[in-house]
Amino acid sequence: MIHPVKRNEYVSFIFLIFFCFPLLVQSQCTGNDGSITICKKDNDPSNQAFNLFVHLNGSPQSGGTWTSVNPVIKNALSSDTGILNLWSINQFGTYEFTYSHPNCIETASVTVSLGGYPGEDNIAGGANACSDNSAVDLFIFLDNKLTSLTADINGTWGARDSSTAMFLNENFFNASAAGPGTYTLTYTVDTVDTCAERSADVILEVHRTPNPGLPTNIIICTTEDFSSYREVDLLDYLSGEDSNGIWEDVNQVGQITSLDDSIINIEKIFNSFGSGEYVFEYTVFPTHGNCAEGKSSVVVQIPDISANFDVKNQCLNESLNFEIQHQRPGSIFITYNLEYEILDSDNSVVFSNIINNIEMADSKGFTINHEVSLPNNTLAPGNYTIRTKEITNIIGISCDTLTATEDVFTIFHPNIEIPDTCYMSNIIEAKITNLTNNNGILSNDTLLVNYTITDMTTSQESVVSNQSINFNNGEGILDLDMSSFSKTSNNYKIEFTAAPENGTGCINQNFIVRRVPDDILLNINIDNSCDASDIRISIDAPPLSNGNYRISYSIRNLTTNQIVVDYADDITGGLPEFNLNLGHLEDGSYEIILQSTQNDVTPCREKTEFETRKNFSIGGNPEKPVLDVNQSFCLPDYTPDLPTIADLVVTQGTNLEWYESEISDVPLDIEKKLEDGVTYYVSSKNTDNNCRSSERSKVTVSLIDPQEVTSGNTRPIFCDKDIPTIADLEVISVNPENIVWYDSIQGGNELADTTVLVNETSYFAVENINGCENTNRLEVTPTVLTPPTPNYTGETALCALDNITLMDIENNITSNTDHELIWYASPDEETTLDNSVLIKENITYNVANVNITYDCESTRIPLTFSLENCSAEEHYFFIPDGFSPNNDGVNENYFIPNINYFYPNYTFEIYNRYGQILFQGSKSSPKWDGKNSTTQQNATSGVYYYILRYNKDNKPEKQGKIYLSK
Repeated sequence: MIHPVKRNEYVSFIFLIFFCFPLLVQSQCTGNDGSITICKKDNDPSNQAFNLFVHLNGSPQSGGTWTSVNPVIKNALSSDTGILNLWSINQFGTYEFTYSHPNCIETASVTVSLGGYPGEDNIAGGANACSDNSAVDLFIFLDNKLTSLTADINGTWGARDSSTAMFLNENFFNASAAGPGTYTLTYTVDTVDTCAERSADVILEVHRTPNPGLPTNIIICTTEDFSSYREVDLLDYLSGEDSNGIWEDVNQVGQITSLDDSIINIEKIFNSFGSGEYVFEYTVFPTHGNCAEGKSSVVVQIPDISANFDVKNQCLNESLNFEIQHQRPGSIFITYNLEYEILDSDNSVVFSNIINNIEMADSKGFTINHEVSLPNNTLAPGNYTIRTKEITNIIGISCDTLTATEDVFTIFHPNIEIPDTCYMSNIIEAKITNLTNNNGILSNDTLLVNYTITDMTTSQESVVSNQSINFNNGEGILDLDMSSFSKTSNNYKIEFTAAPENGTGCINQNFIVRRVPDDILLNINIDNSCDASDIRISIDAPPLSNGNYRISYSIRNLTTNQIVVDYADDITGGLPEFNLNLGHLEDGSYEIILQSTQNDVTPCREKTEFETRKNFSIGGNPEKPVLDVNQSFCLPDYTPDLPTIADLVVTQGTNLEWYESEISDVPLDIEKKLEDGVTYYVSSKNTDNNCRSSERSKVTVSLIDPQEVTSGNTRPIFCDKDIPTIADLEVISVNPENIVWYDSIQGGNELADTTVLVNETSYFAVENINGCENTNRLEVTPTVLTPPTPNYTGETALCALDNITLMDIENNITSNTDHELIWYASPDEETTLDNSVLIKENITYNVANVNITYDCESTRIPLTFSLENCSAEEHYFFIPDGFSPNNDGVNENYFIPNINYFYPNYTFEIYNRYGQILFQGSKSSPKWDGKNSTTQQNATSGVYYYILRYNKDNKPEKQGKIYLSK
């Protein structure tokens, strides 16, 4: 302990130590380096939680951090605790772990020399491979029953003989090169420090892989005689196969009928299914479950070698493009040369050519594209046929049935006529002529055309898609919409694209269009037609090269019919704008008239006089309506209908019009049913000028719809001891906070949640939202149970020697058949007492009646018992005559058994033979240990004397002898 007077001196001394020697403290807090060698980590499961900290020397402080740069232990080390899972390190060797601490400058390390674990032997037939596996991973055969422990991976695989070693490459064994047989291989982990090398053996059984043989396909041309292929043995088309295989008819052509069947009828296949490829698969089963089945397939190929020309319709003088489409050559590779010719509608050959080295190899069909530039004027507009002239140099199959089916195509040369004249409209009528259909006949069809019109001056384009044209004898009218182009432009180009292909795709022509010049545009913009404060006049006048416009406007009072404003001026074009000053006009209704005349002689000009009029008012808006902005409706008051707009209350305003928004122009029907949460807008209307209030008043509607209250239990049962209230009644409601209780089905008094429930009295619940109640109230009638209080009729003075239990006491307590008694240690105790408990002296027990069915408890009554009411005559009472206080644990003390129950106020004295008192006993000190109570010396063996005073019922004292034996 530090003396108070010296405390400051002591603190200064401690401060001096830490101030002068900080490096000493820091350098010691990580401890000193340590090391350990662990040879057989697999023998001890506790190596999964190896504590590095305990292997630091010195006095390291906890709370530091462990690190290691070796990636092998990335998932094995806890950097916070230093706990290392050696079973997670799957490479033997020496590992260093560094311990650092924030209070230290230096670090300490623990070096762990970890011996190798090679796994367990696998020599009992558990290592199997197939002879087709050239890289069997031997690691998978190192047996270990512990999933958390695996063999180290940095050991070495070897073989006991050179004939086996030649097939070993690191951990992979070439079973394919080795062939079937049994091979012994050994995995060895090297020595580490004092740990010896260890090894595990694997006896690998290599099983023969089934051989399904090498197949040869059967190729038959459709022109051959199939009668020689009625009994074809598929085994003749395999070489080197195992003989125990079975054939499968993959395409289900009905030729394999049993497990031993290998004979097929190709003629029947062709007659039933035609050309194609039909696969028959041969399967050889392995002798060991580790090897897969061997499969090979013989394919019967009956190729349908065909092709066809596909030529799209062409425009005159274009290069001829066509396709040669091939169908199903199968897996056969074929090349050939094709010479073709083109015939006109008179079947005269107008062109011929040859295509060399065409390849057919795609089993799903493919297309060859070909383009040929024909000499000028070779093909005139009309219909043509392209067909095969000769196919030569076929390589890949001996079949001579190859040909390319002919195709018919059309050469188009339609015309378009667009007259050069003045057009009043933006829609220009163009005439298409000489349009033929795909049969070379003048068209009488309805076509959908796509085209682009380009302004040759500005490069502006207008793209049109799917415009319909009706053709009659090759002629049709096409309406061109020129509205997107300036009327000052004249030179255009039209170009058609065909989708789908038709003759219109050949139209590409320049044309001239002249349109009537634009009229002058007069516009009157009134800021508010009902309460105008500003009128803006704007004019869009196309510039005139040889004339001018006469612009005039006037304002007329509609009430007096007087002209109050009159103005006129001349312009030559442009976009003039100006505002009219209305400040001198009185409130009222007016009309403004804006006019223009022009005297130019522009070509295509027809109209020269223009006029526009508008009415307006000043001060013509009525005041907006006045109403409560939030209005609620109790839906039960409107049953079975709903409130409507007509039910909304407006305190001030006439000629009302209701709208769904501030800007909506469509008035709502006043019979429209109101919607909850929706805001409605209302304006007043001036019938004289049809003007409405400049602002709209708004009202938000709340539709209150209290839901009917339900309950899963309208006859609940409670215990009166719990003092149940209305808050304990369970009801089902979407809005439980809005439940109100009454004492009557209708009207009545509202009851508080704290109202105490009365047995068999009805209470009525209803949902009440801001005074709006559902029309139906839910009746709930509770039963409040009051179990009778127990009545004890027995004695409270008992004898402890009778071993009386609480169950014995229950025999003197009145109870009902539907109740049972339950005991507690106190009036407020929750835990009950078992009635087998023995009664104890001066402890108060509490008992209550409990309703068996509903677990309702009565008022508890307290019971306290004395246990000294025993009779010596009724119970066995004796005075012992000796004891042996020799520390053997048996009969060490002298006492009179149970005397306190018979004579609670007794006393007794022990004397030696000299009459000296050695001990005085009573209820509070009932046992003599054989010592003189004054000197605490042990009494010797011999005879001693006692005097017993009963102190009850005037019973005389008793004297006797005691034998003390050691």
